[in-house]
Amino acid sequence: MRRISKYACGLLCALCCIASAKPFAKGPYLGQTPPDSTPQVFAPGLICDTRPYQWESWPSFSIDGNTFCFNRQRYTYITVNTDQGWTTPQRLAMGNLRGHGPGIAPDKSFLVFYSVKPGASLGTETNLYLTLRRPDGSWTKPQDMGPRINSPYFEFAPRFSPDKKYMFFTRSTGWNLRQVCDTGDIYWVALKEYLPESYR
Repeated sequence: MRRISKYACGLLCALCCIASAKPFAKGPYLGQTPPDSTPQVFAPGLICDTRPYQWESWPSFSIDGNTFCFNRQRYTYITVNTDQGWTTPQRLAMGNLRGHGPGIAPDKSFLVFYSVKPGASLGTETNLYLTLRRPDGSWTKPQDMGPRINSPYFEFAPRFSPDKKYMFFTRSTGWNLRQVCDTGDIYWVALKEYLPESYR
């Protein structure tokens, strides 16, 4: 009886801890107080690590404001607003890719990011990769978007039209965008042929 009692007591304590555990964040914009006309670091200690040599960038909200993706160092992270609050940001599984500059679909059904081509050195050509959100909230293995989109140059900064029909992105000859060096232009493409029918 004593063993059972100890077990029951331990289980009760564990359940109490779970019940009292606070969510990662609660409220719009991860519970942050909106800034005035002076820029502020977004969600310090939650999203942004303000210590030296830390790096967060490329923020993107879904159109309903309930999914947020961003870059931390060389990886893409995603957090979702649930009935209990915002989930702890999860790193997107990308295999041997390094996801940068994520753009999320308006209805959060898919995401596109750019990465240096596998096996290439940093600072070389980048490609765009597509990952689809499954019904259970997990994400498919990222797929190269193919030679019609990915050229021998640099593709990055994917963004989408509100109706999800088109993707806009930048294609440049390099990262040095000074006038006498590399050049870059904004491209757009219809997404119909790149998405399964249920995602269009």
